[in-house]
Amino acid sequence: MHDILNVIKNIQDLYENNSSLAVLKDFERVLDELDMYAYDNWLDGELAYGPKVDRHWITAGFMWPQDKMPDPEAGVY
Repeated sequence: MHDILNVIKNIQDLYENNSSLAVLKDFERVLDELDMYAYDNWLDGELAYGPKVDRHWITAGFMWPQDKMPDPEAGVY
């Protein structure tokens, strides 16, 4: 239950901060341009935390249902 509350808080924080939402939209655009959504179960993921923006990195955590792990071949480029 604690994890679900963290996810809800993260979503609320995203909607309050337009720059974080813009970063996530750019992040999704990159995944789309790399055709990662063509692989199994990548569309089923949900944002769990982030984005955390550093000087040269963006960190975000995603989660999937236990029986729908995303195809790892999508990350091999």
